[in-house]
Amino acid sequence: MFQQYRALFHGCTVITTLLVLVPCLGEDVLTGAEAEFNHVEKQAESNYKTHEDLQNKSWEEMRKRVLRKWSDGAIPEVKDYVEYFDQDSTRVKVDYENGIVSVEAIIDAKEQVPTSAVAAAKIKSALSTVISQDSKSTTAVLTRDEITASTTSQQDLVASLIQSVESSGGEKGDDGQERRLYRVSFKLVPNYVKRRAAKFRPTVEVWAKKYNLDPAFVLAIMRTESAFNPRARSSVGAIGLMQIMPQYAGLEVMQTVTTNAVQPTAEFLYEPQKNIMIGTTYLQLLRDQYFAAMKDEEKQRYLITASYNWGPHRIKKAIAKGRLSTRVPASDVFSKIQEIAPAETKEYLRKVTQYTADFRAKD
Repeated sequence: MFQQYRALFHGCTVITTLLVLVPCLGEDVLTGAEAEFNHVEKQAESNYKTHEDLQNKSWEEMRKRVLRKWSDGAIPEVKDYVEYFDQDSTRVKVDYENGIVSVEAIIDAKEQVPTSAVAAAKIKSALSTVISQDSKSTTAVLTRDEITASTTSQQDLVASLIQSVESSGGEKGDDGQERRLYRVSFKLVPNYVKRRAAKFRPTVEVWAKKYNLDPAFVLAIMRTESAFNPRARSSVGAIGLMQIMPQYAGLEVMQTVTTNAVQPTAEFLYEPQKNIMIGTTYLQLLRDQYFAAMKDEEKQRYLITASYNWGPHRIKKAIAKGRLSTRVPASDVFSKIQEIAPAETKEYLRKVTQYTADFRAKD
C-alpha cells in the first residue's frame, strides 16, 4: 500500500532538491546524491510505517466494535461510505463507485413487538439523517436529486423508500446474540456521477484557473481517488475528495501557501473546498517542481497523473535512468508508463485519462 500514498510525501526538501539536480550532476556526485536520496527515502518509509500502524490499529478497533453485532464488520472505505447509528443497530452503506445504497437494521430476535415496524422506523431515521434536500450540498452523504428525478419532498421520498423494507434473514455477531436483519436497497439515478461532479465544479474551476490546470483533469483525479465521496478516508488516513495525507502532501502544501509548517487537520480536509484547494495546489507543485520543463501538456499530464499515485521521485528516476523517455509522442509516454509502472498505477492512469475525456465532453 505504500506506493499509493508515498506519492503524497514531499515534506522533505532534500528529495525535491536532489531530484532536480540529479540529471545535471557528474557521476561521482550523482552516486552521492542517490545515496543521500535513498537514506531520506528509507526515513520517509519508516515514518509512513509508524503512521500506517496507528491507522490500522484504529481501523481494527472499529471493526472489532461492529463485529459484535454484524457478521461482516463493514467499515468505511475510500469509495464506500459506511455509518452506524443507534448503538450500531442500523447502518447506511453507499457505494459511490457503482451508485448503490443499502440501509440495514438489526432487531433482537427475542423482541416481541412487530420487528418489521421497528426496523422500518430505524431505517427511516437513518435515511432522514443522510439525505439532504439541498441539491447543491457538497458535504451531504446523499442529496434528494441523486435518488430520484422527481420533485418529491425529502419526507415523501423517505416514506416511499421504506415501503420496500424486506427481511433478509438472520444476523449474528461475535456477541452470539441472534438478530433479525432488515434491508432497503436502491440505485442512484443514472447520471448521479455528473450530478456529484457538478457540486464540486465551481470550486474546482476557481483553483484550476488560479493554477492553469484543466478542470476536467482535476475532476478526473477526484473521480478516480474518491468517486466524489467527501467523507472518504482510506485505511492509512488519506482524507477527502482528493485523498490527501495530512502529514505529507497536506503539510507540504500548507508550507508552500502559508510558509509555516502547519499540518491540516482531518476536519479541515473533510471540507470539500479546502480539500480541493490542497489537492489542486499539490497538482501544481508536481507540475512546477518536477515537470516544468515538459512543455507538451498531454505528456505532462501523464507524468503528473502517474506521480500522484506512484510518486514523482519514481517517475523522475525512471526518466533519469532512461527507462522512460519524454522525447517521444505522448501516446508512447502513456504506453511506457503502462509498461514500467505497477498494476495499480497502470489502472490509475487509464482511469484518469478516460475520466478527463468524459468530463471534457460534458463541458
